[in-house]
Amino acid sequence: MVIPAQATAGMTECKAQVLRVGVRYLLIVPDGLRPFPTIRTSLVSEEASMEIPKPTGCMTVDDLHVGMSAEKQYCIDYEDAVKFSEISGDWNPAHHDEAYAAASIFRERVAHGMFSVSQFSGLLGMDMPGMGALWLKQSAEFLRPAFFGRNYRAVVTVKAIDRDSNTVTLSTECFDEQGEKIITGEGVVKPIPLKVKAKMA
Repeated sequence: MVIPAQATAGMTECKAQVLRVGVRYLLIVPDGLRPFPTIRTSLVSEEASMEIPKPTGCMTVDDLHVGMSAEKQYCIDYEDAVKFSEISGDWNPAHHDEAYAAASIFRERVAHGMFSVSQFSGLLGMDMPGMGALWLKQSAEFLRPAFFGRNYRAVVTVKAIDRDSNTVTLSTECFDEQGEKIITGEGVVKPIPLKVKAKMA
């Protein structure tokens, strides 16, 4: 685990360890324990000024058909990894320590695999089906790593529709710049019910 420099100023890395207590982290140092500093991110200056994006889609099972797809481009920066580690608690050195990563099979730091999987959440919740959709199930197989500073593409495609249960099964895949598949899986969602959408009209 890489400990931020501000937490270990004046100490060698081998003399500092991190202890998780509940959802808090304590830094174990020679003279005792001290709170592990939180790496804060400023997404907006004030909540009141934040404009929350609205879903572009609001599809029912009747609006969907097998073969329909939606996709998005994304790029993962190291700052994204820091934010993801702060949220998830995963500070594995494969994501943060350049020296450690250089000696690994990938030869460089890799992004969290679940960062790419989270792109499906944006596609399903915002685009297809969009508003009112419930994400019920997700599988994921990590075929190749994702690296920082490179472009990727997430794609969801309708595979099956069950109108009786109001559920839709979709393939969920991510590709790198060369078109190589890095993640494959399957998701199941429940689109907005017909009656609910009708009341919104």
